[in-house]
Amino acid sequence: MKYFINCVTSNYSNFKGRARRKEYWHFILFASIVQILIVLLDESVTHYIVATALFLPQFAVTTRRLHDIGKKGLYAIPYIIATISITYLDLVVSDPELQFNLMRSLSLLTIYMLPMMCKDSQSGENQYGPNPKETPSTPQNDTNDKLVD
Repeated sequence: MKYFINCVTSNYSNFKGRARRKEYWHFILFASIVQILIVLLDESVTHYIVATALFLPQFAVTTRRLHDIGKKGLYAIPYIIATISITYLDLVVSDPELQFNLMRSLSLLTIYMLPMMCKDSQSGENQYGPNPKETPSTPQNDTNDKLVD
């Protein structure tokens, strides 16, 4: 949970540096839990407000995760476009069948990111900074996390 809190507070719009797999997946996990709970408990505009508030930290942590494997943050743009489209699709398209087909197509855009988000960090320093797993001084790194990423 500390990675999620770190992403939405001190790293809210930080696109520089690198993010470990652990930071990325913890953010995705807790952001998903928050959004699912809001949809289940309150099917109103609150979901869209929370999704909009989490957009920038999600884009930032995705960009930093891409930096960690040596890729440019621009690789995240189709993923972010698909994420935005899926989130707000029901506001634009009212036909359920068309919504389903569009969501299925947009989901394919996000699938190409999965192997990159699961890939291990580039060892050593790269053009985006030092490896967060190897640098104990970064706030993202936890001394108890050295064995498993």
